[in-house]
Amino acid sequence: MLGKNYTSMTVYSKKLINAFIFLVVFLIIINIAFSPQAIFTNVLNSLELWVFKVYPPIFIFYILSSLIINVPFFHNRVSKLFRIINFRSSHERTIFSLSLFLGNPATSALISENIHQNKIKIEDGNKLLCISSFLNPLFIISFLGSTFNNYKITIAILLIHILSNFILAYFVLRNNSYSNSINHVEINHSNLIIEIFDSIERANYLLIKVCGIIVTSNLCKFAIQNILIKLNLHNPLVYLFLALIEVTSGLYDIINLNLPVKLTLSLIAFLISFGGLSIHLQVYAMIINTRLSFKRFFLFRMLQGLISFILCFIVFSI
Repeated sequence: MLGKNYTSMTVYSKKLINAFIFLVVFLIIINIAFSPQAIFTNVLNSLELWVFKVYPPIFIFYILSSLIINVPFFHNRVSKLFRIINFRSSHERTIFSLSLFLGNPATSALISENIHQNKIKIEDGNKLLCISSFLNPLFIISFLGSTFNNYKITIAILLIHILSNFILAYFVLRNNSYSNSINHVEINHSNLIIEIFDSIERANYLLIKVCGIIVTSNLCKFAIQNILIKLNLHNPLVYLFLALIEVTSGLYDIINLNLPVKLTLSLIAFLISFGGLSIHLQVYAMIINTRLSFKRFFLFRMLQGLISFILCFIVFSI
């Protein structure tokens, strides 16, 4: 009976998702018909964002991260970080350490890559995917610092974001035991040159996917917002939902709602830890050819966002 109910709920959920996608595509077509210049401007702005804000850091950090993971000199040193957390292998610990600065979808791409190379087991990869979702700290500091001009708020939200992941890591990995059988890292100088060129190829492949998803996500958000403006609908809950689509514009959306300061900061902490649907789609694109669970990843992002919201609300209530 429970199995039948679960199946029917799954089918119903898929129908809802398909209906929503159809609605968004329809809205985009309507906007192309009546506001073509605005649509093209939105696409160009998305491409500009990708070229100047997304491509440089992901390209650089992805290549550096690949080398750190695969070159013994770097790998053996970085893998010593966070020994207090019960990772089963040095590869997992290294990826977790790098994810603090790398962020998604690059972290999920590294996890998928290491699973394909049999350096990480699928079960451990699923755990790592759930607890290695950080937003670039430089972005958080830059955005919050310029927005609030208050270093206490900036540092507090940054630390809450990091702490929420570490809380999840503790509970997910508390029963793990370290295994020496999956920690061997070996590479010679000729392989190092090959690894550099392979990393460049993988980075560009990743970034092309990211570009397409960013453009599509921003198009969807623009189409929905444009219709809401024409219909003169200004429901805060609708704009909170739209804020979940993309992190950068979503943070501005939350601030522009002019909610009480404590609630605004808590919602910002939630969105930073949640990551935005655009990033989630990018992660899905990175793991689609593996047995990594996107559903589990998404549930953990909701949980991480909730933890950050509660911690932030408590901190700014003191």
